[in-house]
Amino acid sequence: MAMLGLLKSIDNAHEINVQKQTILELNGIRGFACLLIFLFHCRVMSGSPDIRPDLGVLYLLPLHGAYAVDLFFVLSGFFIILPYAKAGYTETINFSYLQYYKKKIVRIFPPYYLNLLVMFGMVVPVFIGQDFLFSKNGLQMLLVHMSFMQYLFPATSASLGINGALWTLSITFQFFLVFPFIKQLFVKRCAEIYLVIFVVISLVWRYFSLHSHGFVYSVAMNSVAKFGVDDFTIRFFLSNQLPAQLGHFAIGMYLGKLYIAYLKGVFVPRRWVSPLMLIGFLSTLYSFQIANLAVPPWWYVWRLWLGCGSGCLIYLAVIDGPGWIKHFFRNRYFGYLGDLSYEIYLWHLMILYVLINTIPMTYFSGNRLFWLCVLVGGGLTITVSRSSVKLLVWFRHLWLHKVPH
Repeated sequence: MAMLGLLKSIDNAHEINVQKQTILELNGIRGFACLLIFLFHCRVMSGSPDIRPDLGVLYLLPLHGAYAVDLFFVLSGFFIILPYAKAGYTETINFSYLQYYKKKIVRIFPPYYLNLLVMFGMVVPVFIGQDFLFSKNGLQMLLVHMSFMQYLFPATSASLGINGALWTLSITFQFFLVFPFIKQLFVKRCAEIYLVIFVVISLVWRYFSLHSHGFVYSVAMNSVAKFGVDDFTIRFFLSNQLPAQLGHFAIGMYLGKLYIAYLKGVFVPRRWVSPLMLIGFLSTLYSFQIANLAVPPWWYVWRLWLGCGSGCLIYLAVIDGPGWIKHFFRNRYFGYLGDLSYEIYLWHLMILYVLINTIPMTYFSGNRLFWLCVLVGGGLTITVSRSSVKLLVWFRHLWLHKVPH
C-alpha cells in the first residue's frame, strides 16, 4: 500500500509540474543529481567497498557521485536568473531587494532550521553528548550553522561529521546574498565577458588556494592548529569557498539567459554547437578516469571542467540536444526526486550517519552495508523528506490561520 501511495504521489507531482510548465528536463537533472550524491554518500559511509561485482559499469555512479555538487551549483545559477532574464525582454519586473530576500528566506530557512532542530536537538545529544551541545564549542557550532556560515570556518565545515553535505548550502546561501548586485551583468548583452571574468576569478582563487602561503591560508591553518589538520585539507577547504564556485554559478546564469533568448527566438542554435556540447559533456565523464583528487596542481582546473560539463548537459537538455537526453531527464521519477531535491539533500547524509551508528556492525559490512544504506537509507530519506514538506506546508497554513481539518 505504501508503494502504491508513493507511485500515485509521483504521478500527481508529474501532472502538477506539467500544468505549472516546469522545465521537466532540468527538474529531472536535479533529481538525478540527488540520486548521484546519495549513492556516493552510501558508498563513503559504508567504508568505500568495491561494488563493481554488484553493479557492473553502474559502479561509476556512486564512485563519482560527488559530481552532483557541480551540477547543483550550475543549476542554482540557471534557475535564479530566469525571471530577470525574462524581464530583460518584457520589462515587467521591477526588482525589489526586500521581496527577493523574503522569497529566499521563506523557501530556504524553514526546511533548513527543521533539519538543524533534529540535528542539534536529537542527533548531537545522542551520538556526541549533551555536554558538548551546551559547551562553548557546541553553542558556537549551533550559531554558526543557524547563520549559514558553517563553511567559512575550518572547524565547523564538516558539521561534526554528521551532515557534512551542508557545506554546499553555506556556499549557495552566500551566492544568493550577492546575486542582486551581479544579476544585471548576466542580463545585459555583454554577459559573455562577465562569464569569462567569473571563470577566471574561480581559476585564480583555486590556484592560489592550493599554492599560496598568504594571510588567508595562515589564518585557516592557525584556526585548526590544535587539531593537527594537514596542509592539503586546509587547501582543499579554501579552494571550495564562494570565489571558487563563481564560475559554476556564472555558467548557470549565462545558460539561463541563453535559454530565455532561445524561447524568444533571439538565439538560434548553430548545427555545430550541439555536437560540441555533447563532446564537452562526455569529456568530463572521461576525466573521472584520469583524475586523482589528492594530487594538485590540476585539481583547480578539473572542477571548472566539471562545471563546464554540467553546463553542456543543461544546454543539451533544454536548448538543443538529442531527443534521448531530453527524454531521459523528463522521467517522472527523476522529476519527483527533483521536487524533493532540497529536502533530500538536507536529510540524506544525517540519516545515513544515524543508520551506520545504530545498526549492529557485526552483521553488516562492505557491500552488504552499502546495500543497507541504499535500501533502508533511501526509504527513510524519501519518507522524512516527504514528511518535512508536509509538515512545513501545515505550519504555513497554521501561520495563515488556515489549518486544514
